[in-house]
Amino acid sequence: MSEATTTPEEVQVQEDDTAVTAADIESGVAALAAALSGANIEGVDEVKAFNVCKTEGNTFVKMEKYVEALEKYDQAWNHAKSEDDRAMILNNRGVVYEKTGDTEKALETFAEALKIKPEYIKVLIRRSLVNKKLGKFDEAMEDISEAQALSMKQGQYVAGLQEATETLLVEYAETALKKIEATKTFGSLNHGLVRSFLRGFYCDPISRLWRGLDPFPPCEEAAKGDAKSGFPAAMNCMKEGKFEEAPAHCAVEIDTSDSKYRLEALLLRGSIDFLGGKKDEALADLNAIIEDANASNEFKSCAHLKKAMVLNLWDSSEATAAEFALAEELWKENADIYYHAAVCLVDKGEPVPALALLERGMDLCSDPKKYPLLHVMGVTIKLSYDACTGDPKEAYDKLKQMEKDNIFDGPECHELYAQALILFDGVDAALAQFEMAKEVSGGEKLFALKKVMAQNMINTDPEATIKALSEYKDDPEVGNVALFHMGEQYLAMEKLEEGFEYLDKAVDASNSVYDARLRVMGKVDMKYSLMMKDKLKEHGVNILPPQNRDVALE
Repeated sequence: MSEATTTPEEVQVQEDDTAVTAADIESGVAALAAALSGANIEGVDEVKAFNVCKTEGNTFVKMEKYVEALEKYDQAWNHAKSEDDRAMILNNRGVVYEKTGDTEKALETFAEALKIKPEYIKVLIRRSLVNKKLGKFDEAMEDISEAQALSMKQGQYVAGLQEATETLLVEYAETALKKIEATKTFGSLNHGLVRSFLRGFYCDPISRLWRGLDPFPPCEEAAKGDAKSGFPAAMNCMKEGKFEEAPAHCAVEIDTSDSKYRLEALLLRGSIDFLGGKKDEALADLNAIIEDANASNEFKSCAHLKKAMVLNLWDSSEATAAEFALAEELWKENADIYYHAAVCLVDKGEPVPALALLERGMDLCSDPKKYPLLHVMGVTIKLSYDACTGDPKEAYDKLKQMEKDNIFDGPECHELYAQALILFDGVDAALAQFEMAKEVSGGEKLFALKKVMAQNMINTDPEATIKALSEYKDDPEVGNVALFHMGEQYLAMEKLEEGFEYLDKAVDASNSVYDARLRVMGKVDMKYSLMMKDKLKEHGVNILPPQNRDVALE
């Protein structure tokens, strides 16, 4: 993701509350200028002189007059009375060197500032950004994790820190993935992933057709499944599990001048491209729907939702949140929005805002029989929250009633229910639900693997978990997931070499770009989390940071 052009404030040139404008500089005060040049310093207040020089330097940066800015910072340095002031000027000089392309000098200057003031968070962020531009991701991660730990230690919010962290992790993973793509040929789509994706929607027209639910108009004819080409043929392929063949039929539909199903074809092809790791192609199809004057608000809402999911994997949280908001604005009763937005938040370690979203969704889409996954997830997270803060019995009773009413319509519902049962009904009841998830899915091995992970969560025996996971490591569909979690277990035992070796094996075993991306991002997150753990320990902070993505429950 490319960085936007920044103003001096955004690049953290330090300013006081009474900034001098360009007009102030041009009109000037001759006596002060003479004093600052050293011609007559008698009677000039040093603190005031420092602030004026610093502020004038900052103004010159805004005007892109970098030579003049450095001169003013030199003058400010001569009037600096504290180590904090000197560190501030070094930060600002570093920003100028960065802006003029002298990254080596910028890094040297930031290092000087940190020698004077080791806990200077803004300088750590700046140096991290420079190292990221240079492709020095480990050095960048070292600084950004130090900045995060210090912000927790000091109990302060630092503007730009979270965005800088997210951007670093995404670009680190992107760069690593590009190197892998240059040497590895990926195979077909992960069929288990496609089926799981389709099961995650109730309002999306593609999933409704695939599930056999009442279709969006004008899809009634497409639901009959007797066509040989175009979108109806693509849906036949989806129902028969021939997912790779669907995009070609979609292309025929899209290129037909009097196409009846152009929007549906764009949505289906965009979804398959997303799952195949083709970001640009997926966004092009989804944007075509959003920009189509004939598309209904409901259809555009579905496109914005899937665009949010694409951006969540490749872009920033801010861009993702904006698309979720647009999807809701167009169609508030789109239950899928609240479920998938909550999944993104939970994956980022933010369960409380996720619960608020799910509760809003359950209020707007109140029938659990129509939207089972939304309600099961909402009540499950409510149960976990109440178990920590109050009495979880009400949420537990709701889940038991859902089971009695046969609300669970797919393996994901049983998986969520299993997690809740661990707290109340014990291991056997929870593991039975994982078995049910496997059965309902048609025997997908992923749910057998998740059962193994649940057993580890209960028994906390990494060596036994590694042994159980090793039975799946050669499986073409779930082997990459098994290898990844084996690496995760080794890391939990502080066997770092073995841990990262298995994380690399997980990437090598990935047959699709999407799977490889998840594994690479997971590895980057693991590296960051371990670094954060060390930094927090070093600074005596007794809380652990949330994982950016919970790859264990992908």
